[in-house]
Amino acid sequence: MSKVKTTSGAPSRFWALATAMAMASAATGADASVARVVIDSFTASGTSTSGFLFAPTDNRFQSWLLQAETNGGATTSSNSNTVFTWSNQTATAQTATAKATVASTNQTDPSGALETPNFTLEANATPLSNGLIQDAFGNMLESGLFCFGNGNNFDGTTAGCNAAGSVTFTVFYDLIISALPGGPASSAYAEFDVTGTGVPNGLFFDIASTAAGGSSKLTQEFTWTANLLAGGFASVDLNGVVVVQAVPEPNVLVLAALGLIGLAATRRRNSRAVSAVS
Repeated sequence: MSKVKTTSGAPSRFWALATAMAMASAATGADASVARVVIDSFTASGTSTSGFLFAPTDNRFQSWLLQAETNGGATTSSNSNTVFTWSNQTATAQTATAKATVASTNQTDPSGALETPNFTLEANATPLSNGLIQDAFGNMLESGLFCFGNGNNFDGTTAGCNAAGSVTFTVFYDLIISALPGGPASSAYAEFDVTGTGVPNGLFFDIASTAAGGSSKLTQEFTWTANLLAGGFASVDLNGVVVVQAVPEPNVLVLAALGLIGLAATRRRNSRAVSAVS
């Protein structure tokens, strides 16, 4: 019987390592696409000769829609709801490779005990080596009214909006984005909108996108003023949108392919070596 011919272990170790590196890069989330809208602070300060500023409790609500998809929509998770108050809320839509989340809380100004809403909205997706799109989407809206009351028959609702004044709103926010370097179909988009009484042209919006090399926008500020007659009120809508898509970089796919090809070649060589036994 002739001696079985063996092959060096170095090539098989190389291909195994290449395959492991490719799969790890495509599945760990280190290169995930991320989009985030954060309201750091939302304040309202009023000036009135006969009243005080407040936010009526009967005209507050928050609404969200979250969606995550794996493998181009083969697996989908969604979460949506409307809550008729400003309160602490958390919601998530999640698959194995994509996730959309939102968390809302109330802020209270210690000086005037005035409540204002805020939220953090995020979407992220991690590429897989199968080359299919993994994506996530999120939308969050917080809405309410602000007005002046003189304290007569005050119950905290719009029935107490019986004084005139001027109110100035200021919102500080961040738009955070990141996407796969070199992944042509990977992207991240974050948008923040403000509509309401006194907003110039009725709408303010700001976006950050990885398209055309865009980058995150941190510590942004927007201020506007609403002048109210007695019995009037200022409406405010704060809206966030996040969208991400993730596919693996071409070099990740190539590395994975090389690893699989090398593994197959090694197995063929070992098979031939075994068949040489006589």
